[in-house]
Amino acid sequence: MKPRLTVCSNRGPVEYSGTGGELQAHPAGPGGLVPLVRPALEHLGGRWICAAGSPADREAAARWPRGTDHGRIRLQLIELPEDLHDGHYRVMSNGVLKPLFHYLLDLASEPSAELGSAWESYRAVNEGFADVLAADPPDGPLLIQDYHLMLMGAELRRRGLDAGSTHYFHHVPWCEPDYFGVLPGRLRSELLTALLSHDTVAFHSARWARAFGRCCQTYLPRAEFADSSVSLDGRVVPVVVAPGTIDAAETAAAARAPAAVEWHDRIAARAAGRWTLVRVDRIDAWKNQLRGFLAFEELLRRRPEYGERAWFLATLTRSRTATARERAYEDACLETVRRINARARNRSAEPVTVLLNEDPAADDRARSLGALRAADAVLVNPLYDGMNLVAKEAVAVTDRDAVLILSRNAGAHDELGAAALGINPFDVTETAAAIETAIELAAPERRSRASVLRAAVEAHTPEDWVRLQLDT
Repeated sequence: MKPRLTVCSNRGPVEYSGTGGELQAHPAGPGGLVPLVRPALEHLGGRWICAAGSPADREAAARWPRGTDHGRIRLQLIELPEDLHDGHYRVMSNGVLKPLFHYLLDLASEPSAELGSAWESYRAVNEGFADVLAADPPDGPLLIQDYHLMLMGAELRRRGLDAGSTHYFHHVPWCEPDYFGVLPGRLRSELLTALLSHDTVAFHSARWARAFGRCCQTYLPRAEFADSSVSLDGRVVPVVVAPGTIDAAETAAAARAPAAVEWHDRIAARAAGRWTLVRVDRIDAWKNQLRGFLAFEELLRRRPEYGERAWFLATLTRSRTATARERAYEDACLETVRRINARARNRSAEPVTVLLNEDPAADDRARSLGALRAADAVLVNPLYDGMNLVAKEAVAVTDRDAVLILSRNAGAHDELGAAALGINPFDVTETAAAIETAIELAAPERRSRASVLRAAVEAHTPEDWVRLQLDT
């Protein structure tokens, strides 16, 4: 019997290593949509179709063309030609769409002239996913994930596969019409029209949903956006707000598993009684690590006594597809940390520590959860973020009533902002002040804030996230 749910995404929950008869399956590395989608599909059961991203993945795709079971998930890898994969993933998805939605294009030179051929590769990959579904159609709801596959709805309708329930979820922010307008007109129209071919289009935050609706109304002459739907050519497409969730109980249990406890104890020993600020994320400019370090530097300059009392621990992972620009950003972050620590050579311990996982495919969840559990405060300051599950994980695992310092531009701020210390992520001085407030916050207020945050995180499950999309 076929699984009830089918998920399509560029990246899947499992990555392979080895060659020949020695293929080994590993959980996908941290970040992206996997930490949200995997728990939901593990609970509900289903089929997950994704692109083969490595030689070992491609070997697995050839060996198991109809997929192989990993628990309640049947994983089906698609082997894409190298030239199409490069144009679709490196150039179009990572080089244009991701920075577009995060407001990170260098508008003096981007999008580049390379866009035309990359767009053809992007379309061809979306067609390839649709071909796989045409050969073996889903027998239940189809959940299409994120900006790598925005044309799939139109491709499925072109193949007559529109009788079922097809839902698109956008995991990153959606930009406002003026910024979306940097794309060539034909691309804007094709993307928006294709998205409106789905039965629902969903976002983590009402802010991103409104921005999408305004883009449809601005760039599709016949489209109308009203409240929570877009109408086009007789179809009314619900625009759904479905905030991403975590399994709070599972996350708390994982933070107390032996590997995470070992990390927690190691980090607590290194803290040596100091108040501890923690951040956990992948090195990306939109995650905004640099301003976090600069804010801590400003705080130490203004309040030097915190150099002995406070410790900033950043557990970071390199991006799987780091560009030259992203490597330069990493260098700037690490140079700032070296400068802060150099000024504190006469102190007993360094005020800032970076634990850098240099293997993007490694599963460092134990380290991340151990660090979050050891935190007195957690800094989550992205420039723009669709959701940010780390903020919710921090709430789920803390036994120190950790203070959450949270960017107002993170989707998680919708649910957690009332009890977090909200910040403008572009304002280093405001961020420094929030860190100081967190250090000085009295225990009763910490407990009160932590209680409100915990209730918000525990209120919903990964299954709720799926059902909210399907029940609309």
